[in-house]
Amino acid sequence: MKNGTLIRQVINKINEIDFNNSQDKHLFGEIYEKILKDLQNAGNAGEYYTPRAVTQFMVNMIKPQLGERILDPACGTGGFLTCALNHLKKQVKTVEEREKLSHLIMGVEKKSLPHLLCITNLLLHEIDAPKVRRDNTLPNPLRNYQPSDKVEVILTNPPFGGKEEDGIEGGFPKAYQTKETADLFLVLIIHLLEVGGRGGIVLPDGNIIWGRSKDKN
Repeated sequence: MKNGTLIRQVINKINEIDFNNSQDKHLFGEIYEKILKDLQNAGNAGEYYTPRAVTQFMVNMIKPQLGERILDPACGTGGFLTCALNHLKKQVKTVEEREKLSHLIMGVEKKSLPHLLCITNLLLHEIDAPKVRRDNTLPNPLRNYQPSDKVEVILTNPPFGGKEEDGIEGGFPKAYQTKETADLFLVLIIHLLEVGGRGGIVLPDGNIIWGRSKDKN
C-alpha cells in the first residue's frame, strides 16, 4: 500500500473503532481474518493461513470443552486457535470461566511474521495476554517433555514438504526418525496428547499410518 491518502483513510477508520466495545472489537477481528484470507489469495503468508471452512470443520469434529487445554504447535496466523476460542466462548456462563479462556489457548510458531499475525489475531479475539511462543517445537527431544506439557486437544496444520536440519530426528523414537517436517509433527502431537485426548491434524496423503519407518534421507 504505497498511496499515502489511502493509508491515512485506513488509519482514520481504525481510529474510529472503540476497542473497549466488544461488538466493535469482534467486528474488527472478522475484518482482520478477512485480511489474512486475502493475503493467502495474493500469495503472501498463505502457507501460514488455514481456510476458515477447514478450521471450523475440524473444531466441530473435535468439540473442545471448557476446561480443556488446546494447543497448536505450528499455529501460523492462529486460525485454529481463534476458531477453538469462539467454540469455547459459547460454553461460558460466568465471568470466571471467561477469564480462564486465556490460559486454555496455546500456540507455538517458528517464524516471526505469522507469530506476530497470530498474536494480533488473538488480541482482537479478546485474549489480552496470548500464550503464543515464537519457537520451533521439533528440536526439543520428546524425552524432555514433562507430564504437565500434555494437553487434551491439539488442532494444527503443520508445514508440508519441509525437511528439518540434521540431528533433530534424533530426539524422536528410532522407528519414526525422519527429516520430514510433517511426519515429525505427527509423532510430536501423539506424544503431547493426554490419554483420551483428541487431535485434529491436516496432513498430506500418506501420513496417516506408517507401515514402516519413513525414508530417513
